[in-house]
Amino acid sequence: VLPGASVIEFMAAATQYLQPNKNYRLSQIVFSRPLSVAASSEVWTQVLITKDIQHNQTLRFYLRSSLENSGTESHWKDNATASITEATLNNPTALDIGKITARCSQLLSAEQIYQGFADAGLNYGEALQALTEVKVGENEVLAQLQLPDIWLESSAAYQVHPVLADAALQALAGLFRQPEQSEYLYVPFAIDEVCIYNPLPNRVLSWGKLKQTRDSSGETIAADVILATPEGEVLLEMKQVRLRRIAKQHSSINPFPAEDYLLKHRRAKAARCGGSLRYRDCRAEG
Repeated sequence: VLPGASVIEFMAAATQYLQPNKNYRLSQIVFSRPLSVAASSEVWTQVLITKDIQHNQTLRFYLRSSLENSGTESHWKDNATASITEATLNNPTALDIGKITARCSQLLSAEQIYQGFADAGLNYGEALQALTEVKVGENEVLAQLQLPDIWLESSAAYQVHPVLADAALQALAGLFRQPEQSEYLYVPFAIDEVCIYNPLPNRVLSWGKLKQTRDSSGETIAADVILATPEGEVLLEMKQVRLRRIAKQHSSINPFPAEDYLLKHRRAKAARCGGSLRYRDCRAEG
């Protein structure tokens, strides 16, 4: 399964293709269908950007996939949707890492986090294990993220490397403590808004703060997530990350030979079709 957070990089790449060096606000991001990439087959993906009929200054984003490269609409399924608006982004106030660290006193190692996921039925492959340390406080979590070695050679090609963005969401598991002892997991299904201020380096911090406690049914919660430098400079904000409770099930999140899929989407062919942008790519065969 391709990490849902990879949608942010797909969107960033598409907006830079449309208007290089302009800033955009990404909003109403919904992960509607998992994008599964099997090692023994190929999956075609397509990014479609169209104008919003009701809001002229807004673009609509669609990440779609198909098991065959076909022009037939029925073969394409939406995996994620979002809105894109050009914006002037002012860098927010830097985080006080010292104060956050002081509030987050419970230390969890990467091994504890990923073993907890595995015990809960969610198996991350090594290429997606970017968490190195997680510190937990009262309704907040501070994590150290390091891009795995396999991605370092190509990391400069990305604004928001999907593995780092996904690890920031993985760190939210620290808010729920010992997921293997629960019947449920909380997984992201939507993000209200994403602001990208600067590209992510290979080593960053993520700070997640619970914004909304469980609703009356216990089905959903929301948290804000910020990725920052070790000095506290804010690089990316994910506002109102919405998580839904699901029953535990055994699944594997190790979606490639690692050098395949995420690298290929940066080399995708792009072509303008009518009033929209279609941005296509596929896994390498074999």
